[in-house]
Amino acid sequence: MERGKRVIDRSRQGRRGDGQPRPAPLLREAVGRVLREERTDRDERLVDVARQASISPQYLSEIERGAKDPSSEVLRSVSGALGLHPAEVVRRASSVMAGAPRRSHLAAVPRPAPAVHPSAVRAARLPSRSPSSPSTQQVVLLAA
Repeated sequence: MERGKRVIDRSRQGRRGDGQPRPAPLLREAVGRVLREERTDRDERLVDVARQASISPQYLSEIERGAKDPSSEVLRSVSGALGLHPAEVVRRASSVMAGAPRRSHLAAVPRPAPAVHPSAVRAARLPSRSPSSPSTQQVVLLAA
């Protein structure tokens, strides 16, 4: 083997040094990963996002690396600076924690419609929007 070159054992990827599977990332790590991915996808600099969120660049860096757990207020500020709703960041982070593919791969996969049991569906008759038409429309409502 050449000096300075590393050989990567692909059979051990996704495992710790002792061969055990890696645990799922913590929420703060997953949130940080989502925020960094969104920022880099937008070609935004860390200092610019931090300034828009009114936090220090060092603190944003710690959040992105998963070293700090942001408060809900900080998460709202950083999410807003990236044009995202905090709930979207948490949703993406939960996908990361569950081991789902990264967001860039999810964009190409259509989402299936939610399954609804037939007993949960009922029909209702509503008057049409047009005042001159005496007919009615059938609308499907889902029972909660």
